[in-house]
Amino acid sequence: MRSDQHWIDLLMKMAQDAPRDDRSHRSRHASAVVYRGQVAGFGFNSMKTSPFQARFRKNPHAIHIHSEVDAIRNALRRLSEKELSKATLYVVRAKQVSSIDNRIVQGLSQPCEGCERAIATFNIKRVVYTLDTTGISCDIVN
Repeated sequence: MRSDQHWIDLLMKMAQDAPRDDRSHRSRHASAVVYRGQVAGFGFNSMKTSPFQARFRKNPHAIHIHSEVDAIRNALRRLSEKELSKATLYVVRAKQVSSIDNRIVQGLSQPCEGCERAIATFNIKRVVYTLDTTGISCDIVN
């Protein structure tokens, strides 16, 4: 069975390699829903909007797709809600050090209030996300 760090490393690579536009700021979020050792859905933050995202936004201005909600939406194409509730959601943030320093480092990717609502709606009990320093944090919801 693959470790949490395996999935975090995979997502960091994907986030670093993802295309950016002028509006994507200096950070990129990537998420994956993993069920029984297989990725059921990937997700990325985007400047696009979605009715699915609108259901879980934290405020009326938070209309752009968050990686967590995108991964959940994509996983629902392959998993039932019951299976989704037994999956783990992994979330990473790859950020540019500064406008002068283009190095990419990991950043805090704890889900926002809106994404937490999506996680609770689908009863996902385990969420693993990157911290602003090295390492990861695991939240287990009962």
